[in-house]
Amino acid sequence: MIPGKGSALEGVSIEAPTIVLVPSGVKLKPDDAAIPQGIRDNIAKVLAGLAKSQPGVESEAIPAGITLLAELDIQGSSDMTALMSSAGKKDTKLPIKGSLSAKAFDKKASLKDRLADVSLL
Repeated sequence: MIPGKGSALEGVSIEAPTIVLVPSGVKLKPDDAAIPQGIRDNIAKVLAGLAKSQPGVESEAIPAGITLLAELDIQGSSDMTALMSSAGKKDTKLPIKGSLSAKAFDKKASLKDRLADVSLL
């Protein structure tokens, strides 16, 4: 996922990578007991980081579809730390949350349906 040598992302690592698949018509609380503990821990870690800029996100239900969560640790990338520092940001852990439509990988679905509800926070 992260390009290697010669890239501004060289030295960036991914922590707590998690993919959550929720069936259509269902929402899942991030602390639901049905989620295995290790995955709940990853979800909590990423959402706690996101909550610094988006209060309340840590308790929002995960919607139907495919949700991707992770933290990017940019400490090992001098280019990325310089960029963030120039923007006044000192934190080297960047939480990310994204979602894909449940039809994202359905080859029979239209492009519009496959791209519906795609987001990255």
